[in-house]
Amino acid sequence: MLNNYLKIALRTLLRFKGFAIINLFGLSLGLTAGIHIMIFVADEVSYDKFHVNRDRIYRVLTQFYTPENGTGDTGMEGNAWPIGDILRRDFPEVESVVYIRGASFLHINHDDKRIRQNVQFASPEFLTMFTFPLVKGDPSTALNHPYSIVITKTWRKNSSATRMHSTKQ
Repeated sequence: MLNNYLKIALRTLLRFKGFAIINLFGLSLGLTAGIHIMIFVADEVSYDKFHVNRDRIYRVLTQFYTPENGTGDTGMEGNAWPIGDILRRDFPEVESVVYIRGASFLHINHDDKRIRQNVQFASPEFLTMFTFPLVKGDPSTALNHPYSIVITKTWRKNSSATRMHSTKQ
């Protein structure tokens, strides 16, 4: 019976070639779009799942509203330093606030070599809020002192690895 259905389908496809090509193209385009959407959603949902408190971590963004149209079409990833104090004071749900600021590439001298590195400045609470695995050291004291540094495991292998410096002054 299945063999009969396949014969009829093949005969219909050969008889109406234009119709078959349009249908097969639409089917393949729909499947491709569906697979891409599924991969995108799976990637977005799985991002940084290794953090222990991932369900309690939020990012605060600054949105600017223009008086002309009343909408906020421009925004910034960074916030001013007082935002954290205001959030802690006005919202008892806020347990901790972390500031992260990207720096441009810096040049580091190491073993008579000049290495260009991407550096991120972070407040000391960074390693207690985010659970990045450390090879050595204590995350609760790693960024407590000024000019302290955390070096990623790939630093020696990759010259553009990210480092975090303490923002304490």
